[in-house]
Amino acid sequence: MTVLVSWVGEVVTVAVTGSVEAGRAGRLRQVLAAAVDRRPTGVIVDLGAVDVLTEAGIAVLVDAAAHAHADGTGAVVVVAPTPATGGPLAQVGSARSLTVVGDLSEARRYLSATPGTRRP
Repeated sequence: MTVLVSWVGEVVTVAVTGSVEAGRAGRLRQVLAAAVDRRPTGVIVDLGAVDVLTEAGIAVLVDAAAHAHADGTGAVVVVAPTPATGGPLAQVGSARSLTVVGDLSEARRYLSATPGTRRP
């Protein structure tokens, strides 16, 4: 699994490639926690190049969204354009507790329409 982090203004994109499974989910958890701790106005998690997403990976996404909400950080938006990512999210039911979109453009539109919720 490869994780790349990039910032555009106050929005962070975490792009993930490969398999997000139990043995690798801890690294993604660390990266997302560090990103949320910087208090961005939004977090985009791009799973477009992920070929396997297990329950462990989904738990990391749900936890990151909860962390962002509790911290007053902006929304966490998950880009899950393929059956390898969208399917597991739907099966587990996590799509209801996560904002899941089909592509990066949609994620950016969502964040631009949703004001950041950071506290001063």
